[in-house]
Amino acid sequence: QYVALAERRLAKVPDNFSLEGATSIIGGALTAITALERIAKVQSGETVLITGATGSVGFTAVQLGTHLGATVSAVCHSTQLDFAHSQGASEAYAYDKNELPEAMNQFDLVFDAAPSLSFITAQKFLKPRGCYIPTMPHQDIPGFARALFSRRKWGFLLERDTDEKRMERSRTLMSDGAFRPAIDSVHPLASAADAFVRQEERGKHGKILIDFT
Repeated sequence: QYVALAERRLAKVPDNFSLEGATSIIGGALTAITALERIAKVQSGETVLITGATGSVGFTAVQLGTHLGATVSAVCHSTQLDFAHSQGASEAYAYDKNELPEAMNQFDLVFDAAPSLSFITAQKFLKPRGCYIPTMPHQDIPGFARALFSRRKWGFLLERDTDEKRMERSRTLMSDGAFRPAIDSVHPLASAADAFVRQEERGKHGKILIDFT
């Protein structure tokens, strides 16, 4: 079987990445670049809170935020706190133990990669002109309406496709070491069901891959 793709949707795998390593990064990296660089325009010295910080989008966002010079705090399961720290998070909070930052108004960006918050919940963590970006904005229409009348911003993230510039930016960041592979496990196609079982388990460290070769 074959799939035809436009050339603008492709990029050469960097020499310092294996095919498996690139696969573990690219999907989350594209979303993280849109949220942190294109929408929030994160700068060095800013503070960022990321929920779902050990998922495919979350851990790449932690890596990118750290690379951009931000101080990154992560929200994840208690079994994954060490993994979040290893990806660059300076603080990590366990949602299953109801842990969240105690100080209010301290973040320039709340990137809700889980997503598990809402604009109403997130705004108490944001600085007066901070930005909230959820990965599924359609789930919080009341929050979007409220953001229209708030100094705190709502960053609308709803992707259908990629583009050549973002693919090349991903490749450059991978080459520069900003993104690092994180592979939990690789399953042969004949055991694909095991990959989905693993997906539902706690304590995953990175992406779960299926080897179609």
